[in-house]
Amino acid sequence: MPQPYLLRKFHRSTFRSKLVLTYVLIIVVPVISAMFISGMQLYKQTNSDYEEILKQLDSRTHVSINDFFTNQARYSFFYLTNFKLSAILEKSKRATEKVYIDDANYMHTSMEQLVLINGISL
Repeated sequence: MPQPYLLRKFHRSTFRSKLVLTYVLIIVVPVISAMFISGMQLYKQTNSDYEEILKQLDSRTHVSINDFFTNQARYSFFYLTNFKLSAILEKSKRATEKVYIDDANYMHTSMEQLVLINGISL
C-alpha cells in the first residue's frame, strides 16, 4: 500500500526538520486548544450577559408602560370628575376674551392640581 505524500516527505526530511515540526506541533496544538476553549467561554459569558441585560430592559420597559397606562387612567378620571373642565373642553363656539381668559386660568389651575396630585412633571 503506498504511503501518503506528507508521510513520505516527513520520513525523508532531516532530523532537524522533524524536531522543529514536533516542537511546533507540541506548542501550537495546546495554544490553539486553549484559545478555542477561552473563546467559547468568552462567547458563553457574553451571551449570558446580553441575555441578562435584555431581561432587565424588558422588565424596565414593562414597568414604564404600566406606569404610562396607569397615569393615563388617572388623567382621564381627573377630567371626567371635574365637570367645569369637561364643559370647557367641550365648548364648540369661540368665547369672548374675558371668558377665554377665565377658562385658560381654570385650565392652568387644574393642570397644577393634576401635577400636585400625581407628582408628575409636565
